[in-house]
Amino acid sequence: MDYELIKRLHSEDRLRHVDIMRSHQGLFRFVELTYITEGDGHWFWTPVSESGLYASAEDAERGARLELPWLRDENSN
Repeated sequence: MDYELIKRLHSEDRLRHVDIMRSHQGLFRFVELTYITEGDGHWFWTPVSESGLYASAEDAERGARLELPWLRDENSN
């Protein structure tokens, strides 16, 4: 299934982010990615967790904030 990026939420240190995405069928999900560096200077983003499907982008973002401690903690100030 193909997805379109709707919103990206970054961690304070910019080493993680969550993408809120929409499918062509109108369903939503979030994907958590983390920044990886290799010893030879190469770097890339790799997915570390994915959600199930949600009915709206707001529901997907709410699910990410509830499920991911770093996202919940950064927004509790």
